[in-house]
Amino acid sequence: MKIKSWIMLFILNNCYYTYVAYDSSVGPQSLARPPNYSNADSWTSEDLLPKEKSLIHVKLVRPSPKTLPEWEARDKNRYLLDLNLDFDSPIISKTLNNCLIEYKDVVNSDIDGEVQWRVEISGPQCSVLPLNSLQFVANLVHLIIKNTSVTELTKFIFGASKLDKLKRIDLISNNHLKVINDRTFDGLSQLNYLSFIDNRRISIISREAFVGLKSLEELIWISNSPLTQQTFYTLTRSSSARILPSLMHLHISGPLANQSLLSSDQSLILNNGTENIDLQPNSFSTPIKVNKDDLILLTQLKYLQLTDCDIEAIHSSAFVPLRRSLIGLNLSGNRRLESSNLREALSQGFQSNTSQSMIQILDISNIFTARTLPKVMLSVISKTTIHTLYLNYLKITEIYFGDIPPMPYLKELYIQFSELEFIEENSFATLENVVKLSLRGNYLRTIANNFIYNLPKLQYLDLSGYKTDRNHLDIPDKTFVGTNLIEVNLSYKLLDPLPRNAFLGLFKMQKFHLRGCGLKFVEYLTFFPLKSTAYIDLSENEELISSLRVTHEDSFFGLEAVEMVRMSSCNLTARDINDEENIFKRLHEMVKLLDLSHNLIDQISSKTFLNFTEIQEVDLSHNSITSWTNFSIFATNKYITTLDISNNKITHLTSTMLEDFHRLKNLSFASNPLICDCNSQVVADWLNDTSIKIQYIHNRTPLHSKTQYYCLRDGKKVSLKTLISECKELEFETQLSLTVMTGIASVLLVITLVILVFAFIYHSTIRHFIYGTEEDSYDYIYDAFVSYNVNDSEWVFKQLVPNIENTSTDMNRVKLCVYDRDFIAGRPISECILESIKTSRKVILVISNNFVRSPWCRFETDLAHNTLVDQNRDGLIMIKLEDIDSSIIAPQLYFLLKTRIYLQWNTSCLKEQEVFWKKLRRIIVFHLWLFCRPSRIRFNELIRKNKKI
Repeated sequence: MKIKSWIMLFILNNCYYTYVAYDSSVGPQSLARPPNYSNADSWTSEDLLPKEKSLIHVKLVRPSPKTLPEWEARDKNRYLLDLNLDFDSPIISKTLNNCLIEYKDVVNSDIDGEVQWRVEISGPQCSVLPLNSLQFVANLVHLIIKNTSVTELTKFIFGASKLDKLKRIDLISNNHLKVINDRTFDGLSQLNYLSFIDNRRISIISREAFVGLKSLEELIWISNSPLTQQTFYTLTRSSSARILPSLMHLHISGPLANQSLLSSDQSLILNNGTENIDLQPNSFSTPIKVNKDDLILLTQLKYLQLTDCDIEAIHSSAFVPLRRSLIGLNLSGNRRLESSNLREALSQGFQSNTSQSMIQILDISNIFTARTLPKVMLSVISKTTIHTLYLNYLKITEIYFGDIPPMPYLKELYIQFSELEFIEENSFATLENVVKLSLRGNYLRTIANNFIYNLPKLQYLDLSGYKTDRNHLDIPDKTFVGTNLIEVNLSYKLLDPLPRNAFLGLFKMQKFHLRGCGLKFVEYLTFFPLKSTAYIDLSENEELISSLRVTHEDSFFGLEAVEMVRMSSCNLTARDINDEENIFKRLHEMVKLLDLSHNLIDQISSKTFLNFTEIQEVDLSHNSITSWTNFSIFATNKYITTLDISNNKITHLTSTMLEDFHRLKNLSFASNPLICDCNSQVVADWLNDTSIKIQYIHNRTPLHSKTQYYCLRDGKKVSLKTLISECKELEFETQLSLTVMTGIASVLLVITLVILVFAFIYHSTIRHFIYGTEEDSYDYIYDAFVSYNVNDSEWVFKQLVPNIENTSTDMNRVKLCVYDRDFIAGRPISECILESIKTSRKVILVISNNFVRSPWCRFETDLAHNTLVDQNRDGLIMIKLEDIDSSIIAPQLYFLLKTRIYLQWNTSCLKEQEVFWKKLRRIIVFHLWLFCRPSRIRFNELIRKNKKI
């Protein structure tokens, strides 16, 4: 179709303006999307559609920038924790070309009723990827290639296999992979995520390796071969806006020693701080320089991470091309980088007084080695539009007034996992717009006066410490008075003894973290100011429960709005939660989430959650709870949706428990010592059919789990899938034994009936085989009489006779009666036909249109059929030479063709002709073998001799 239109596109203030002239017959479908925007949901249009040719103004509204789900700690291990990389319980597994191929659905993939699939290919002997076998997998959107021996990714390797629906590819720990050729991923037009993680031998990557990935949004290159200047240059050039127009996030990271210790902020809290963490540059890498033009083609990027790349220098103008597009920049872990060099690059690239800048997030953690705050660096940052700043892993121990310059744009500041011990009063007074402040993982021992008061907009405060190296934190009276805090985290700071007025002023706080604070006693009214608190975490305060058991005061008084309570690892027992006067007597009414995991609870009762009328989620994992019967634990909890009873001592899932589970939407009972008996099969069948989402296996049936869901037999784990198979076999054997023991007479009767039915159906064959008949004792002259029309004589003498008579063996010699050859001249034809039928074991009808039209052939058909019926013989063989005109066929022959199996002759296919002759010979020769082999003949002779006597 010829489209009469022209389009002009230009950009002004980062908005697209399009002028379109078009014919009204073309319609709006000719309006093109702006370049670099592949997702239809990411842009909107305002257009007018006139009836006649005219000039239209179409404004494309600037799309909202896509943000990353997590900016913090996006290192190798954080990427590898993605649930979509977990293949513990694949639905299907098979091996092809030494490659293990596992299939599983994508987490939260059920869109429009269609499940999206992910596949993992792995195996140390897998050197050739079996990608062609995947092209028939409907909705395959995610491919993982892991731990293979593939050495090279060739041109069009994915596109040639028609994997065009892929949206994500992860290449992980392929330590033989060396070469990535040009256009390797060409053809994957929908791919939006590509990662290379821990492939330690990649030495060659083509500049055109990513050509064709028009929709790619994230490119991850972490902990592969040692990063060189050439590799860095190639990666930045191959990620240019011309090649990857939709790329928003580029993460390049070199292999860092002991990187596993830097998996996340949480993991650091669970370890011993920073004293044992090696944050030095990788000794195997070579220093990298970011030259002036290295980033010049990355103008489409919104997030750039160059972490642990061993960068030693950055050109002062390197970031200038990115100032209009870049939102987040992460340079953490480059310890060779000089502070003055970085300061100059940030100043030239992002200072708001030099040009309009989009930068909002900056991470320069683990760079500075000085014992003081980088004041000049902070001064440069204060003149940019940066509102989120990460300064983790500093060597500073103190912060004084004046160390931090005024930073009017800054809203979030992270100074985490450093050695900070003291903060002078008013040190943060210059941060008047800060909303979130995290000093997590430091050694602060007191909160200075006016420390929080001078941060009028502060809502989130994190002062948590290390789990295994806790220090005491002193909270002076009225510390929080006049604040607007919404969330406070004091976890792993020793707070005992806790002053009654410690939390005075926290009337607006919604979330309070007091995990592992060494609390032994909470005075009455301590929590009274927490009128708005909806979430409180008191976990890992092991000695607190002892005081709650004996006190007559209500320690939780004031927590009137609390909806989520966590008391994990608090030494709670069954008495603490099952008695009517339990420790939660004031928390009953509003609580929706209750975490009682990692305690000493060994049983639950019908009273446990009786008063929790609003409860929705309960976590009882890692206790000693056993199976419950004869009572329901959720009889009055109509809103319950989620239950976690994993890692307990449950040996059976009883019918009562299953009734409780029917109320749920989410359930976990993983790692319980279920006993392997066939009562567990009922559970397995229920799991296979239930619509409840079973946790820890990501929306799939537990029958496929390798590690989480199992039963125990002789101390060994047996999968539930194996148990089902065994129980079905056992059930069959049990039913069979019971039937034999209780109904021998019935079984014998059934067997007798079967024998009688069999004998009735096959009485002729049985009689022939065992007793013999007149047919067997009669000495037939011919094995088959051939009835045919004279016009088909050529086929009979050139095809039938040679292929039947001349190919027979001496043991099974076949003789046909053909009237053109075997009839005696001068005798009546009807007499010859009747005598030939009687002296032949079989009658062969060669049916054609000529045969159907012939009166003599109809006469032979009727005579043969009637003779065989009178003699109780089943000896009629029909051969159909061609398609028969149904309008001329006689009723008798029509009936025979409809009720009996006939052989069809094929005039053109030699292969089918060979099959035809084999079938025909088998019919005749089998009869000879059954009744005319030497032993049978001798038996017939004996019968005839007895008759003569």
